[in-house]
Amino acid sequence: ATKWAEISLNSLIDHIESAHHVFTRRELERLTKLMAKVCQVHGLSHHELFQLEKTFKALSDELGPHLRKEENVLFPYIRALEATAPGSAPPVAPFGTVRNPVRMMSLEHDNAGQLLRDLREVSDNYSVPADGCGSFHALYKGLAEFEQDLQQHIHLENNLLFPRAIALENLLALVPA
Repeated sequence: ATKWAEISLNSLIDHIESAHHVFTRRELERLTKLMAKVCQVHGLSHHELFQLEKTFKALSDELGPHLRKEENVLFPYIRALEATAPGSAPPVAPFGTVRNPVRMMSLEHDNAGQLLRDLREVSDNYSVPADGCGSFHALYKGLAEFEQDLQQHIHLENNLLFPRAIALENLLALVPA
């Protein structure tokens, strides 16, 4: 098992991007198509599917830009922080301090968590009805796996990456310019 708290920030970011960001993008696309199919086949007899689809779309609409902000703004800055030579000043952040984008990402994580709870509630904990077809089963299994991965993804960022990045920036800020 990887000891996430002990690996470099760069390695942690690499893992988050290659495992979780790739999985999230792939599953958002796959589950969106599967959701449309299940809604078309079962929507008339299971109206909750339309709320499920609406909630999943809201989550998808939020996660796309969220991942891009992490990959294009926050993660490059954290990588630059870690690459700063001992005794050197930290890189200049266009957003002031790493705390600013971390605060925004954390709020977005909270919102994503609420949308995941909404998905679970609307689907009765991903309980497929007796008349559910194979695609219905695949959708609910996929949503449960998506939720599990996103929770692990958010945990790695909120509880490991972000606090360590803030601590590193604070340490580097103590270095006289």
